[in-house]
Amino acid sequence: MGPGDEAWEAKLAALRSFHRAHGHLAPRQDGVWGEADDGLVAIGQHITNLRRKDGLGKDPERAGTHGEQLAAIDQDWNCPWPLGWQPHYRVLADLADTEAGGTLPDPRPVSSSRVMIWGSCWGSSGRCAPGRS
Repeated sequence: MGPGDEAWEAKLAALRSFHRAHGHLAPRQDGVWGEADDGLVAIGQHITNLRRKDGLGKDPERAGTHGEQLAAIDQDWNCPWPLGWQPHYRVLADLADTEAGGTLPDPRPVSSSRVMIWGSCWGSSGRCAPGRS
């Protein structure tokens, strides 16, 4: 294991710890995590960089491995909806899990608005079908 691998594993450990505490991998961009004695990790900037084009690396095999490791922590680590919704979505999903038969569909962004439609709307227009609210 080389120095780059050790650094990756340390950041991955910090991301796992953050996820255990918060239930998501959507820290603020300026977010840091860890123990003062062990050193804080700038996980907000790190995960932001990972979400960028080629952020997982230009080596396809390594990028695939890193993506799988992140998805094992949180399948929505690189969610298609606006990132600011992720913490709220996790809270709602956790609440739905406590209800008998409770499910929460994936959020669906409306292209012309920052408003989120929580699974009750269909079609490319993003408009709700008749009879749905």
